[in-house]
Amino acid sequence: MPHELLDNYAAALLWNRPGPEAYWFHYTSPRVARTIVREGTFRVGAPRVDGRAGIYVCPYQPGALTEENLARRLLDGAFHERDRLQAAVVLLAHPAIVLLSDPDTRDGMLLRADPGSLVQLPDQIIGFAERDGNRWRHSRACFDSIQLRMLAGDGQP
Repeated sequence: MPHELLDNYAAALLWNRPGPEAYWFHYTSPRVARTIVREGTFRVGAPRVDGRAGIYVCPYQPGALTEENLARRLLDGAFHERDRLQAAVVLLAHPAIVLLSDPDTRDGMLLRADPGSLVQLPDQIIGFAERDGNRWRHSRACFDSIQLRMLAGDGQP
């Protein structure tokens, strides 16, 4: 199912509006991001060299950092993994999800899970964003619909 991606109406993005909700961002490739959102499930990859495996998230919304700075913070600057910075899955923070600090990244968090396991988080997965050149475009689910209509000039709420 194709996803419509919208230009960045920053004021209408869910994480930019006032409220108690907090959001996490899982960076990956566009193909993987779309699969995660469509299925509501993460497939945990192979463990890292240190044996840790799971779902890695960070507080950096798409576009908050340059690709270079994001790579430094999340990938230790690795150029060969930059394809994993081209999309982000947006997750609603949830108290039932236990995130551990990831010592290999400056600000990353880890939801531990066994390699190869499927982690279902349909209530936490909001949508995704993809890099389009130097800008980010977001799936409709990432926006407050009323605020988006007003900003896009589609009429009154």
